Amino acid sequence: MKVLESTKGFKSFYQDKGVVLEYDKKRLKTARQRILRELERTLPLKFIKQGSNILEIGCGTGFVTNYLLKKGTVTAVDSSEEMLKKCKATIKAASVNAPIKFVKSSLFEFYSTKKFQYVVSIRVMLHLKKSDLTKASATISESMKKEGLFMFDVESKSFFKKFFMAVRWTYTKKEVINPQYSKNDLKTAISKKFEIIKIIPYDHAVLILPFYLIAEVSHSEKLENIISKMEKTLSWLPILNTRWFVVCKKLQ
Repeated sequence: MKVLESTKGFKSFYQDKGVVLEYDKKRLKTARQRILRELERTLPLKFIKQGSNILEIGCGTGFVTNYLLKKGTVTAVDSSEEMLKKCKATIKAASVNAPIKFVKSSLFEFYSTKKFQYVVSIRVMLHLKKSDLTKASATISESMKKEGLFMFDVESKSFFKKFFMAVRWTYTKKEVINPQYSKNDLKTAISKKFEIIKIIPYDHAVLILPFYLIAEVSHSEKLENIISKMEKTLSWLPILNTRWFVVCKKLQ
């Protein structure tokens, strides 16, 4: 099984117009994907106060961005010009009436003299190996207010996910990008700049797999809503999950 070196190939991959055009569609095909995407949108909102200035690192297509705009003004950053174009189109189509600024920059190079209380980065940090996560968190902290919150997602250590990815590599030769983290891995990766204050486990697909399978066969919107509620209810259970939503506070 091959793990891509962090950041290598990402820029060219996400500059591809075909990739950008199909990005959301490919991640909303199944009930599980749709439920996870909705969690990615809504989890950050629980920790952001109304009327805030928010920095989003890796805004992508704007799937999360238009939800963040419900909480205040957003500075949306992405290294891909094509993704920024798509994000702008998403916000325009959603008719969200809130101030937003778009910035083309790598997460390792971004710096703002304006300091943010909240930084959100979904489906970005989970691609990074530990050394790059350390580097990224240090860079991001420079644009944050004292005791500001940095929220991101990573893949948790999961035997089932590792097994599935090994099988996938064997039969498809598709490269696996995402490293898996233990709580200690996370803590040591960001401890110089941040303190972890909350980890929310999600994606308990292994635990509720039969329900997902029935939802796919039946195409039942009602069952999908039930599964979504189950996922939210299981957010206290740190086993048999494959993802973590991490909330960190900037140190002095």
